Amino acid sequence: MSKIKVMVVDDHALFRSGLVRVLRANEELDVVGECGDGEDAQAISAEAKPDIILMDLKMKNMDGLEATKKIKETQPLVKIIILTVLEEKKYFLSAIQSGADGYILKNIEPEELYAFLKAVIRGESPVSGKIAKELFFNDNYNDSEKGLNSDGNELTPRENMIVKLLGKGLTNKNIAEKLCISESTVKVHLRHIMEKLELKNRIEIAVYATKQQNDLLL
Repeated sequence: MSKIKVMVVDDHALFRSGLVRVLRANEELDVVGECGDGEDAQAISAEAKPDIILMDLKMKNMDGLEATKKIKETQPLVKIIILTVLEEKKYFLSAIQSGADGYILKNIEPEELYAFLKAVIRGESPVSGKIAKELFFNDNYNDSEKGLNSDGNELTPRENMIVKLLGKGLTNKNIAEKLCISESTVKVHLRHIMEKLELKNRIEIAVYATKQQNDLLL
């Protein structure tokens, strides 16, 4: 199996070099580039063609949010995971709006980081536990109109089940096995769910599922 190509973008040289060593210690990963700001990240990623970019948020010249937007415009298939010390929900929400595929904190253990990198390659959207637990309290997800699209179409029973399973952390493969359908069918359902709920990605579906479950307990 080919290695996962990873690039590191962080303006703290000491942290960056340490992270690169951690990544290179895993035989399944290949560090194809590193740099200290968003501008360099655009040029290097275009040439190195990483599968995943680990992106810091606060950097000089161009921050991680702007870099994520610009890289996604020209390299839509690359997965970008924000790796930061910033725990506030506003930063998480801004990152997702910028196109980030995941958001994890820098105090993560190496083995957990390895697992997250594999997860994002499978199409999942990793989020650090502390961030995930707080998300459903955010006002941006308290819209009582969620669950209906602009035409008033409700989710089907199958779509509701997929939302619940996704909220529990199941992968597309897990969901497919549980519902006895193909992974491609799960992906079609997820696309319809995002259209109906006006959500952008799996993370927002999972947050929606958590919010719905929380409402039932109130």
